Amino acid sequence: MIGRCLGLSTLLLGATLARPAWAQAVSASPTPAPYVDRVLDESPQPAPASRPGTQESRGWPRGVVMDYALTQATGLNAPGRTLTLRAYLEPPGYGALSAACLAEFGRPERHRSGCAKARFDWRRLPMDADAWADFAAGDILTATPDLGPGLARVLTPTLPLTGASAQWHRGETTRLNLSAGRASSPTAFSPFGAWADPDDIAALAARRARVVSGGGQLRLGDPSPAGTHLDVAAQLLDARDVPFYPTGEGFPGVVRSRAAWVTAAWEGDAPWGAPSAPADLPPAERPGGLRVQASLLHSQTSAALGRPRSAPWGGWLEADWRTERLTNNAGAYHLQPGLQWGTAPVLADLQGGYWRARMQTRRWFLGWTIEATRPTTRATAGSRYASAYGSWRLDARQSVGATVSARDGSGRGQSLQLRWDALSSWGQTTARLERLDSNVGRTQFIGADHAWHSTTTRLFTTSLGWQHSGNAGNPGGEWSWGLLFSDAPLSRLQVDLSLNGTVGPQRRTWFADVAAQWQLHPDWSLALRYARTGTLSSAPAVASALETALTPAATSTQQHFAQLLLRFQAQAGLALAPLGGRAGDGAGDIQGAIYLDADANGRRDAGEGGAADVVVVLDGRYLTRTDSAGQFSFGPVAAGRHTLQVQTETVPLPWAAPQPSLQTVWVPVRGVARVPLGLPPLR
Repeated sequence: MIGRCLGLSTLLLGATLARPAWAQAVSASPTPAPYVDRVLDESPQPAPASRPGTQESRGWPRGVVMDYALTQATGLNAPGRTLTLRAYLEPPGYGALSAACLAEFGRPERHRSGCAKARFDWRRLPMDADAWADFAAGDILTATPDLGPGLARVLTPTLPLTGASAQWHRGETTRLNLSAGRASSPTAFSPFGAWADPDDIAALAARRARVVSGGGQLRLGDPSPAGTHLDVAAQLLDARDVPFYPTGEGFPGVVRSRAAWVTAAWEGDAPWGAPSAPADLPPAERPGGLRVQASLLHSQTSAALGRPRSAPWGGWLEADWRTERLTNNAGAYHLQPGLQWGTAPVLADLQGGYWRARMQTRRWFLGWTIEATRPTTRATAGSRYASAYGSWRLDARQSVGATVSARDGSGRGQSLQLRWDALSSWGQTTARLERLDSNVGRTQFIGADHAWHSTTTRLFTTSLGWQHSGNAGNPGGEWSWGLLFSDAPLSRLQVDLSLNGTVGPQRRTWFADVAAQWQLHPDWSLALRYARTGTLSSAPAVASALETALTPAATSTQQHFAQLLLRFQAQAGLALAPLGGRAGDGAGDIQGAIYLDADANGRRDAGEGGAADVVVVLDGRYLTRTDSAGQFSFGPVAAGRHTLQVQTETVPLPWAAPQPSLQTVWVPVRGVARVPLGLPPLR
């Protein structure tokens, strides 16, 4: 294993830095003239920013990033040393290739060291005038149709896999996919995701399962996204040696699991309204448009094969439509007990319906959610949930908002949240007043968040609050505080700091994430990071039954680690042919962060952490993963308009992908486009 991993690393590194072997022939076409900025402003212009990595003007665009990390951790199953290799190559006319490998050394419970995670991607390989293919191998996710991610991804057919997948696309009309391999832990190339618990018998048993999955999607009607069309999709899965716990304890037995998922989605003009005006937006996103999607999931285990009536099924019907004032989303679902997709259980034993709507003008915003649920087995009582939220802009500098929620039946309670936002010469302040009354007691909170005025390279926010709980298990009050700071005090030094905690008569907690990165050389950088993680008290609010069922149980285990990371980054090829551009195009960089936007205000506040291992796709072609702090980057990228999309299946629950799904970003010449993307909580 070590030999193969080192051999792959050597091959990729040598291929990346080789210059003559990949040099493009220049006899076929004249050499493009060097790019020259043409500006209308004759005033002195800023000097071009130095970009990490060696730049060569010959050969295919290519690059490599190698990270060597020394880690000391407690509370985590962390290896002492890790080596991460990422490399990409873009041969003209053959798409984009990328590879990643994570090698571990010095893990305490392992007698062998070597490549723990590896992945290879070949994206946008042209097959015809309007057809292309995507290939992936290693630690991946099973391929799925674009219609797979439904509301809250309840019925999304996807599994972490160690194997290979292939997808074939023809424009927007036809898509086919096939995946095969062994089930694995979630694909991750950050330290947190790679440190699995060696004593987790269930996880180890699940990795024995052999999985084959295949499906496709077909569009009928207008192939353009803005036209009227019908999309149909299906996905089949066959998993062998799936762990099964007949008694609920001990080492599991194995069974065979089969599952089928079908869906159909129609999008066009609503029959009850006036035809929507032609636009570039999809019909459901403009007035008079409608989108309806129906999904069905059916699963069987080997104990039920041959007896179809005993196999569980689940169905979901969802509709999105717009009027002149309202944006609506409504649906109904029925999910029987025992639903399973391979080695992953699916949300089951739940039925109900919901309606969500929102409206907005220049000065005010209003939305509401109504939901009713109950178990399909009727073993417990159902519940009804309602929530209304809105905001009013008083003037150009002030706005007020409120959220009222109530739930009866199981988990009954009521909550009220008031908010005031003000912009001053000191920055932007958000004051919050919250109260929760539930069957376990009363909780009240008052606090404020402040984002101080900063420069393009500096971010500074603070928060302070007081929470009093009348719960029998944890009575009393405590202060909560937070600080978020990011700055580049020197041209080659970047400092990021996040601190938060609580102070009370019964407990005192603090958590931190401190990082500093120093650019030693255009090719070399050194980073030092210390993190102390845990669980803070959540804001007092009532959640719906669906959101509660989708939320993983929180753990209060405190973990901390220190890490020293040395990075080598080199790029070669045509320096004037950046990602997504042509020879002669100006270029810049994209640097962003995916964070958990707990209050859904579209702004990162102190205490809102980053989301690790989330896949971000640039222009539908280039992809990267966020690191353990939620940060990602692309560069160099052709200047101008680009799109970023977060892969929904990699977003952790109970959070949702940013809306709209395609985020537009403008990259300046010789500059950096900073893109913060917040993941709001599911509503």
